[in-house]
Amino acid sequence: MIFRYAITKLVTPQDYAGYLNCSPHRCTLSAVMRRIWFFLVASLLGASLCAAKDIAVVTHKSNAAKTVTLAEFVKMAKSTRKWADGKPLVIVMKDPAAADMKLVNQKVFGMSPEEVKALISANSGAFKIVNSDADVIASVSALPNAIGFLDIYSITGAVNVLKIDAKSPLEPGYVLHGQ
Repeated sequence: MIFRYAITKLVTPQDYAGYLNCSPHRCTLSAVMRRIWFFLVASLLGASLCAAKDIAVVTHKSNAAKTVTLAEFVKMAKSTRKWADGKPLVIVMKDPAAADMKLVNQKVFGMSPEEVKALISANSGAFKIVNSDADVIASVSALPNAIGFLDIYSITGAVNVLKIDAKSPLEPGYVLHGQ
């Protein structure tokens, strides 16, 4: 009711007539309220759907690794931080507290964001934290021993996609598939 009162006092239907694509004589307060309600609900649903992203693991173009098992991958990420050939591994990712890193925290590290941050600070040379998927691609394409986590729709030709348990990100049963 407070919201409706504020809208009634601050906004008239004529103010929103052009914006809401209706004529001033057809644009009633209830029509304005329905449209505002629709946009609020749609934006909330959109925000929750965006958090459930499919995450891809990418490597440098020159990296010979094409597939790893989930167990090998978890071991590489959590403890050894080395490739199978013994080369050091650099993990490029966004802040563990970011919504789209939730899946990585759970499935790869098996930790909370705070625990992943503690792991990163204890092994700062093995991790690189970036701000965006574009930064993940730029870092991985510049570091031959790097892997990165990013949204599957951000993949470019500058990196290779690493299969996990012989499954690509869009295949059924892929471990980093968002819910």
